[in-house]
Amino acid sequence: MLRFELAIFLTLALGGDAAPSFDEFLYSINTTQKIWTLQRNYTMATNSVDHECLFAHKVKLTPTHYEFTQNFTVGPKKVQTYLYAELGNDGEGPYMKIGHRQGFPELWYRLRAWYFHDRCGVMTFQSISEFKPFTGCDLFVWDHHIDGRMDHCLDIYNNICKGESHRVYWLGICKHHDSSNARPPAGIDDEEEKGC
Repeated sequence: MLRFELAIFLTLALGGDAAPSFDEFLYSINTTQKIWTLQRNYTMATNSVDHECLFAHKVKLTPTHYEFTQNFTVGPKKVQTYLYAELGNDGEGPYMKIGHRQGFPELWYRLRAWYFHDRCGVMTFQSISEFKPFTGCDLFVWDHHIDGRMDHCLDIYNNICKGESHRVYWLGICKHHDSSNARPPAGIDDEEEKGC
């Protein structure tokens, strides 16, 4: 009996294999904290310089719309863009269609996993344009949890996100702008040190 109860508890607490609920999705983006992208299975660059230290910051959230800033660095330069998202839920789970202009979505994001305890999750996306097909997968975490262990989210990310992983967040550089202790967050192996 104890095993059965433990299995039910773990399924509810960790999400099991089921898609996160729409309420979990809203909760995952409803914070005044920065939501950092920790790593992803693709790279974005400007003039061959990778975008790093990427975070989203909520401006406005309703059950159907989300407005936020996306912030990142390109070398020493800080960049901020304002984005709009239409929120919804279908048979595959919760999603948001994001674009630079309201009503003109460019990317379709889906929340694939959300781990409440560590405030981290995994999102996948695909471009909406048939002329520029592109897919990707991101591991994200709330600011107050970025320095903690997130083994469960890393396991989920590694199961869902195929291909080479690229770190976007650099502890000591991105959050604190202190390059003297640059190291990866606990639980992430570091193959080479690199800064924002």
